[in-house]
Amino acid sequence: MPPYDYECETCGAFREWRNMSQSGERVPCPTCLRPAPQCIAAPMLAVLPRNTRIAHERNERSAHEPKVGRREHLPQDKSHRGHAPPRNPKLAREFGHVQESHSHRPWMVGH
Repeated sequence: MPPYDYECETCGAFREWRNMSQSGERVPCPTCLRPAPQCIAAPMLAVLPRNTRIAHERNERSAHEPKVGRREHLPQDKSHRGHAPPRNPKLAREFGHVQESHSHRPWMVGH
């Protein structure tokens, strides 16, 4: 049973443990016994572990201001010039020598 927040018009806010199916119903105020409606409250985020809370904060920041990377900021490693998948020996035996494309667009099928 989770706790829900309710607010009495005369006495103010109070918290009551209720079943989820009964959360929307009015609850009698513990002081004056008038029926009080449930009030919307912020989730209890402070009980999250630190790493999870940091991840949520980063996700919220990146949703509005995504980090932009530029080619100039990437490491200048000249040995790696594109994507070259490793050769599978089983495929080489089965299909033999397949001519590879040496174009700048290796994902395109040659004609």
